[in-house]
Amino acid sequence: MECGTTTATLSRMGQVDFSNPIWVDATALLVKKSLGAKTMGNLAGKSIAVVSGTPNAQALEDALKKGLVTAKVVPAKTYDEAIALLEGGKADALAAGRVMLLGMGSKLKDTSLYEILDDDIGYVPYAIMLPLGASGLRQAVNRALSRDLRQRRHLRHLPRHLRQCKADPGVAHHVPSSTPIPE
Repeated sequence: MECGTTTATLSRMGQVDFSNPIWVDATALLVKKSLGAKTMGNLAGKSIAVVSGTPNAQALEDALKKGLVTAKVVPAKTYDEAIALLEGGKADALAAGRVMLLGMGSKLKDTSLYEILDDDIGYVPYAIMLPLGASGLRQAVNRALSRDLRQRRHLRHLPRHLRQCKADPGVAHHVPSSTPIPE
């Protein structure tokens, strides 16, 4: 069992099982304020760093195609590398989960140079990863999660976590249940 920033995707569901979602985030863009960008459309002709092989990378590709924006995608192996690309001038923006971007504030040399755009360009459902075919374990985990939600236990941890990210506790996003699970 693994509980971290693991996104429940359709392709991963062929290899492992997942609990019900424990957190829903959205792919967002951290940009240099000096660009004056207010939407993803303002990044035409610019470069965007993203960690390869992540649902955020797929969301970025999809959003660029859907929005008909031509921007250069700069692949990174890790989030630290993506930050280095941004700060080193090799990328104008960085795509990642919104809450993850808020947490990256402590890694940036000067946070006053950057801002997160309002655009949500992808859906990122986090869940507990479980062994494939462990239906009894999945049911027990989902029962425990449901009990905690009914008793509102999860709210005790949320403000503390978001304070560590230097974020407003109201940052959580609500995604309609009709939103498809990412590939």
